[in-house]
Order: sequence, then C-alpha cells, then structure tokens
Amino acid sequence: MLSLENQVAVITDQQTAEYLKLEKIKEKHVVKNAVEAGKNLRSLLKNSYLSLILVTERVLEWIKPSIQELMKNGKQAVIVSLTGKKGPKEEANTLKELINKTIEEFKKK
Repeated sequence: MLSLENQVAVITDQQTAEYLKLEKIKEKHVVKNAVEAGKNLRSLLKNSYLSLILVTERVLEWIKPSIQELMKNGKQAVIVSLTGKKGPKEEANTLKELINKTIEEFKKK
C-alpha cells in the first residue's frame, strides 16, 4: 500500500513554493506559466496512484482550461486549491456565478 506522501502531488508557482513546507510530498512541481502548469497536470494524471493534486490559486487559474478538457476525456482527479501567501482571493459572487452558469446550461438543453 502506498503511503499518503506518494498519493499526493503539488503544482505551485515559484512565489508560493518558497514558503510552502512540503518535504514529505514526493511529487512537487514548480511552474512559471500556464503552459508548464498544463503539461505537469497532464503528466500527473497519467499516474494512477495519485489521489490528490494540490495547486495554488494562481496555478488553478492557469489550469482551468486543461481541467475541463481532461474531464471531458475521462480523466479524473481531486484537485484542491491552496490559498496563496496573500490569503484567499475575493470570491463573493462564486455561488451566484455557479447558479447562473447551471441555469444557462439547463436552458441549452
């Protein structure tokens, strides 16, 4: 049985990587842009032993298009966003946006 450290991966930007203490996690990837982040995500999803991928808020923004594409193609993973050094982004309208998006998708059907 794999240890938890072997089932978790992290994709982070350089700024956040400098203050994160992740010594026990084996799969750590520091990326500089959306292209690198997308490549790392695709690579990690090929590893069937991974159960959790942690990403920073900046990286999450970079990989959103890749996540949608990969999910359409049957790839699945639990991806969790870590709060950046400056704290969480303001997301006051998140629930409202989600509801509106759901309604729009329903109207298309």
